[in-house]
Amino acid sequence: FTDYFNAVKAGHPDALCNMGSNDTRYLKQAAMLGSTWAMVRLAEIYSRTYPQISQRYYKEAADRGNKKAMNYTQRG
Repeated sequence: FTDYFNAVKAGHPDALCNMGSNDTRYLKQAAMLGSTWAMVRLAEIYSRTYPQISQRYYKEAADRGNKKAMNYTQRG
């Protein structure tokens, strides 16, 4: 837990992803800071209700080298 709290204090984008259970506020903030994990999670959340937004998150994460997004967009 110490590493996690140090990451939060340092403002590491992936640490922000674990804050707030169903609240996408922190995921969006982490994605804006460059967390590809957050981008993929947001893509998964929006996949049914907003497929165009979902595709944009997957594309951005794939462009930044996220393996899951690259597999989803068939680049991996």
